[in-house]
Amino acid sequence: MRTFDHCEDVLKGIYDMPLEFSGKPPVILDIGANVGAFVMWAGKRWPGSKFICYEPVPSNFAQLVQNAASSDSCELFNVGVRMCGGQMQIAEGVNNCGEWTTQTGVNKMTGVTMTVPCIRAKDLPHGNVLKIDTEGCELEILNALWDAGRDTEFCAIMVEWHRESDRLEIDQLLKANYQMAGAYCEGPERGVAKYVFRNLVKKI
Repeated sequence: MRTFDHCEDVLKGIYDMPLEFSGKPPVILDIGANVGAFVMWAGKRWPGSKFICYEPVPSNFAQLVQNAASSDSCELFNVGVRMCGGQMQIAEGVNNCGEWTTQTGVNKMTGVTMTVPCIRAKDLPHGNVLKIDTEGCELEILNALWDAGRDTEFCAIMVEWHRESDRLEIDQLLKANYQMAGAYCEGPERGVAKYVFRNLVKKI
């Protein structure tokens, strides 16, 4: 049976962190926007934010369009994001609402697959906040951004990891410029890690 637990967790604030904006509202890149739960939550948490969202699955994207209508400013793109762009094959999972993944050897699958178009991560527009939940492509997206010299661009980065090994590598990649500001763990192979740019951390 498909569940909506993850969307409910997002709406309850699993991505929340001690981050406030003064002056101009932030530009938030939502990579793996799914059906729009993060946009709905973050739009209330940081009013006036501009969202640029990427979601490759057509059925998820249709719901994202509806759910993002309540936001002040959203640009929506029905594509995935990978290091090299092109296309990728994804498979439908059984765990969460709208779950599609490249990790067919890890998660339970329905047997349904599809091929979706992708853009290159280095071609993403610039933003202040980066949220990534791509069911397994998070590390390669971050590596592509870092290779493009964008390692100090964001004041906050929020990542859902889907392998413990990925979480450890993400920690290593970000530790030079970012400090962990919180985490939410669903188990040994899945959770949300939240990082803030070190220059913004107030020293006590």
